[in-house]
Amino acid sequence: IAVDDCGFELLCAEEFALYQKGRLPKDVWQVTVREIEGNFAKPLWQSLWQEVKPGYTSQPGFAPMIEAIISRQTSPRGGLEG
Repeated sequence: IAVDDCGFELLCAEEFALYQKGRLPKDVWQVTVREIEGNFAKPLWQSLWQEVKPGYTSQPGFAPMIEAIISRQTSPRGGLEG
């Protein structure tokens, strides 16, 4: 699968920016975060993130958020926390 086939990160970054500016309701953002967590639970997404991460330096906070999600996914407790 090519990185271009997984364009979800771009959409997430746009939603992240909208949420940060107060233009995306909290309930919509919470759904988005759950979707992000579900995708990044998959090793393929974690691997692809390493390839595309450098492209997100202009969006402060986004890359650290994704890194935190991946870290939770790969921690000994692992998985999604509810």
